[in-house]
Amino acid sequence: MAHEWRLETRESRLVVGEDVDYEDRSWLGAAALTFRLPVGFRAEGAFEMDLRDVIRGDGQVPLAQSLDYHNTRLRLEIGWEFGTRFRAEAGYRIDLDGDNYSHGDWFDGAHGAFIVHW
Repeated sequence: MAHEWRLETRESRLVVGEDVDYEDRSWLGAAALTFRLPVGFRAEGAFEMDLRDVIRGDGQVPLAQSLDYHNTRLRLEIGWEFGTRFRAEAGYRIDLDGDNYSHGDWFDGAHGAFIVHW
């Protein structure tokens, strides 16, 4: 869990610039439950969140997308450990908040990997 405050205050002494008084705050966190065997099946489920609110100065910082959003997701991963040197895993993220940045109703991303240790 992390709490982050981002402040930005700019005062321009030139005629052309604008004064900016902006602040956003966010809470970032994750809770995970993991099952791993030394060799064989492994699984992980996690709840992840990024809760961001603009406290003051909304619209003063030019951006393509809003910084004021709440993003929550459920991450599921499964894999197989092949001895001590090889591992394969795949994962899927489920969007829980229904934001505009998801790719459909529930899909929020997926990944796969083949990992070699030496």
